Amino acid sequence: MAEFVMPALGADMEAGRLIAWMKKPGDRIECGEIIAEIDTDKGLIEVECFATGVVEKLLINPGDKVPVGTVLASIREEIPSIKPPSPLPETERLKISPVARKMAAELGIDPAAPRRAAHQSRRARAA
Repeated sequence: MAEFVMPALGADMEAGRLIAWMKKPGDRIECGEIIAEIDTDKGLIEVECFATGVVEKLLINPGDKVPVGTVLASIREEIPSIKPPSPLPETERLKISPVARKMAAELGIDPAAPRRAAHQSRRARAA
């Protein structure tokens, strides 16, 4: 569970007034998305959330003035699912010169390793 706290929006800020919530309990929120409007001595500022998940509970009501660091809301974080990489197709022939193949064998290097890593990287970016 992540906590959204009253941020320090200036070096000398001690407290801020919650003006409005941009999300309500049950809403999904992404990291970087605006969650609230806070009034400070310097003006009205839109504040972004630093967690991705679902807004669980709003703990402060609009109009309340609270000190920096006060928990304003709780967010149920969602852990992204990670798919295992698919194996390199067995039918794909590795194109390598005989000299390179001999050097790899002498150095104990698997010549297919960089190709597998690149294949897995492409799969991860596509997911």
